[in-house]
Amino acid sequence: IYYFSSMFGHESIQLLTQQSNLYSVQSNPDKPLRVSLQEMQQFIGVLIMTGIYSFPRQRFFWANDTRVDSIASTMSRDRFLSIKKNLHV
Repeated sequence: IYYFSSMFGHESIQLLTQQSNLYSVQSNPDKPLRVSLQEMQQFIGVLIMTGIYSFPRQRFFWANDTRVDSIASTMSRDRFLSIKKNLHV
């Protein structure tokens, strides 16, 4: 975490959060993303964790048979996919 933070600092995560929220409003004004800074940090953590496992689809991390608790308990599958869809830099 320390190494990642030194390369991808707090300001970068703030910018990523702001730009993703802005993009979501521009893409679909009726359904803004409203991701928080903490949620963006969790999203990045989930992305890093999904790189450790070798599932063919990210949805498997939330499936009953293949659930990975450290990922699935962090955020819901639908929220993860929503942030992923609106991620913008």
